[in-house]
Amino acid sequence: MPELRRAAEEWMVLVREYPNHAGITQDVLRTAEGFSAPLEVLHDWRITPAAAPRRHEGRDWYLLSDIPGMTQSFDACAQALELGFSKVQRAAQLFSMRPAQAALTGEVTTGGFINLDFQYSSMAGQGATASLLEGGFFSALGRGGQTVLMRDAQVTRLESFWVRESPESMTTLRLGDAINHAGSWGRAVRFAGAQWGTDFSLQPYFSTFPQPVIRGDAVLPSTLEVFVDGQRRSGGASTAGPFELRDIPTLSGAGEALVVVRDALGRETRVAQPFYSSPSLLRDGLRDYALEAGALRRDYGIASANYGDIFASGTLRQGLSDRLTGELRAEFQADRAAGGIGGVGLIGNLGLFSATAVYGQNREGGGWQGALGFERDVPGVYSFALRSQWMQPGFTQVGQAENQPPSRRLDLARFSVQPRALGLPVAGSLSLLWTHEDSRSGPDIELRSAAYGVQIGDGYLNLGYTETCAPDCQPSARLDFTYSFGQTSAAFQHEHTDNADISRLSVQRNSAGPLGLDWRAAVERGGFGSNQRGEISAAWKTNRGTLTADLVHDADFNYRVGAATGIAFLGSEAFWTRPVNGSFAVVRTGGLADVGITADGRSVGRTDKNGNALVPDLRAYEINRLSLAVEDIPIEADLSKMTLDLVPRGRSGLFADFGVGP
Repeated sequence: MPELRRAAEEWMVLVREYPNHAGITQDVLRTAEGFSAPLEVLHDWRITPAAAPRRHEGRDWYLLSDIPGMTQSFDACAQALELGFSKVQRAAQLFSMRPAQAALTGEVTTGGFINLDFQYSSMAGQGATASLLEGGFFSALGRGGQTVLMRDAQVTRLESFWVRESPESMTTLRLGDAINHAGSWGRAVRFAGAQWGTDFSLQPYFSTFPQPVIRGDAVLPSTLEVFVDGQRRSGGASTAGPFELRDIPTLSGAGEALVVVRDALGRETRVAQPFYSSPSLLRDGLRDYALEAGALRRDYGIASANYGDIFASGTLRQGLSDRLTGELRAEFQADRAAGGIGGVGLIGNLGLFSATAVYGQNREGGGWQGALGFERDVPGVYSFALRSQWMQPGFTQVGQAENQPPSRRLDLARFSVQPRALGLPVAGSLSLLWTHEDSRSGPDIELRSAAYGVQIGDGYLNLGYTETCAPDCQPSARLDFTYSFGQTSAAFQHEHTDNADISRLSVQRNSAGPLGLDWRAAVERGGFGSNQRGEISAAWKTNRGTLTADLVHDADFNYRVGAATGIAFLGSEAFWTRPVNGSFAVVRTGGLADVGITADGRSVGRTDKNGNALVPDLRAYEINRLSLAVEDIPIEADLSKMTLDLVPRGRSGLFADFGVGP
């Protein structure tokens, strides 16, 4: 490595990008050969040097004149070095539009919750009670849950489980009762045992499927605006040189991403990129897997612990490229096993092709199952899907009923279109569906349906026709019209079948958030014997729980009343609350009582006499913005914290301390 002469001097000069772009002061070396820059400065300029460096006082320096295409001009009076990069090969400036994963709020505090939902009903003079009890517990070791169903004097255990979630690796370990991952061809079954695998919901802002990438070149420093199907999604500034936009947010289906490059002189350059996005695909290199083993559960909701055969399965999906995702799956039961491959691939920007091939066998023999499918979706215009699946007689898989041979073939065709988007003078949307099952154990089953919906002012009209043949055909037609008056809406339905006509009229009002009064009134006429039926229901939702009442009159007066409430524990504190349906937060306002609290703009409660409140409906692993009502804060109170962004763990609690006080 050559050594620069002693006459070399390190200068701090203003480095500007030609022409006259505001620059920054950087460390350069001036010698008789010209100006040199260290490697870290070249990286700032997105340049990878090809020439060997020169050594000076223990540092490596690169002559700017050795960089092909670079021009330079030094203004001694202004101590400014102007550089021209227009002919220099530079790495693209990278912009990612993927939202950063939100950091979890605080450390884990041990706690739990208990939810109780009780109902009493009277039908034809006969009374019955039913209750659903749910308990949850969480700590630094994970979280667990237990649900119990009680009908009159009978108690049935539903689920018992312990879960440990790892947001960093997006994996979850679950012990106890669970539902398996079925993959593209398996059947969903309940079992008790162990389950470990990928859980992308632990990072809600992470996009699992490929999204468009747009590359371009800005001659001068410019601003970039990103549009997807005509809708502006983002904007920002770019230095001169090549750029690359990644992770452009899109909807599922075909579309076009457009970047408008506008320089300081107002000149525009447009770079367009057609795309086809689908959640069925995985990003290149991304892996989705699940391993599970245990005992299959039978009579769920009837028996507390009726377990059957030992069961195990493994599923692996891998993004082989941004356009192709492959799948491997195997499953085992005491008397049967199945294994197969599958894949989803993008054909140009036309649509998505899928295929599976599976072999399953039991003690009596085996057989193959195969499937092919194709779908195309153009959001707001049209979509269609075609799929065909066929099975050999000996094919068997986990979860298949005993002595029930598989169908010979299952076919599906689906089509929907918005005529106006195709230039036709017809508003609304039309959808068609056809399915056919070629059965081995009974008559073939065929379903044909059509539906048309259109917006009429603040109302929506839907017309539908369905015909089910097995083998005799049973047609039915339906009309639905719903009109909204803000929080109140009215609906009319009429259904026609070969047996009877039924008409329903209903009016309902829903509160804007989790608190308030909801009610519904409905009348129905028709059916067998031209029956008349009336119904009134109401739900009063408060901070402490929900009270419900339903009254139905047909041949008799029947009614049902219910109450749902909960208790949440966090640390050494306990709070009486409405049912905890998600994660929760204990809000502290420094002793200020009767202060309103909103979550993402919706009213969710008020503080008690101690200045505390419990918010039980937070979204796990997402940003939840809690705010205090300014009008409820005394003027002498500290207003430094009026809003908090919380990111809770799954079905867990945390403290939200606003630090407000007199």
